[in-house]
Amino acid sequence: QQGSYVAERLNHRNDPSYKLRPFTYNHRGSFAYVGDNESVYDSDLIKLKGGAAFWGRNTAYMSKLFSWESKKDIVWDLFWSKWFGRDIAQV
Repeated sequence: QQGSYVAERLNHRNDPSYKLRPFTYNHRGSFAYVGDNESVYDSDLIKLKGGAAFWGRNTAYMSKLFSWESKKDIVWDLFWSKWFGRDIAQV
């Protein structure tokens, strides 16, 4: 949000007719990964935890990716870590 505001301000810095609006923060919620394929999500309207929040977090992340190749790689990594785990060393 701040990045968009700064970009708008820089794009119109030499335009005296442009009326700059003040910056306002719009809270869209917070995701946090808590381990073991679980997350928590907290916003003004919705509060989720567990697997639903985990898949919601991954879906939100995937929607921000540009290429299908990146999306494919992330999905493959999710399935791979689900099948074989993330640990590379056995203690």
